Amino acid sequence: MASTPTQRAEYYFGRAKSNFISTMAGDEASIPQEMRSGLQDMADGMANLSVGLRATYALLSEVQKTLQQVQQTLQQNRLARP
Repeated sequence: MASTPTQRAEYYFGRAKSNFISTMAGDEASIPQEMRSGLQDMADGMANLSVGLRATYALLSEVQKTLQQVQQTLQQNRLARP
């Protein structure tokens, strides 16, 4: 199954977060708390961004379909006029 760019981004952001969490658990003392929190927040934000982009693409697809229907209707009305 082919995946979209936003689905791949979501996968990689999740994988990065998992890798970071497992690294953090192994050597927590060497990474400052602020850096751990910041990196985890960035990973969460990027994952949410990829979900939002996917939703935006879905909405744009619907807008495109509606626009095409309107254009077809306008063309049919122009052809039907005497």
